[in-house]
Amino acid sequence: MPALSLAEILDRTDALLPTIVVKREESEALRRMPTDLAAQMADAGLFQLMLPKSVGGQELSPLEAFEVVERVSMADGSAGWCSMIATGVSLIAAWLPPEVLRDMASNPAGLRGAGSLRPNG
Repeated sequence: MPALSLAEILDRTDALLPTIVVKREESEALRRMPTDLAAQMADAGLFQLMLPKSVGGQELSPLEAFEVVERVSMADGSAGWCSMIATGVSLIAAWLPPEVLRDMASNPAGLRGAGSLRPNG
């Protein structure tokens, strides 16, 4: 995805908000984000907000990324959480060797992660 302006990312976010709202109950019932919603959010660039532009990311500043995540969170806190965590992963990914990062970033799902930092509870 080519780098977008903050206004363009916010427009994409706003266009997706009604879908996020509709999917809240399904997310709650599944206890995870529905796959189709995750794909739509990834396609809109909402999971790699701070990924470097050199590998296809948006490279937003932390405050710009916060504005996007805040909008998603107002529609559904869980979806906002997922966007925030994935965005954090996209920032950390910048420390990977460039060839590894380019390979991972070539797939919108490549930098998504799931799990717990406290696997023992």
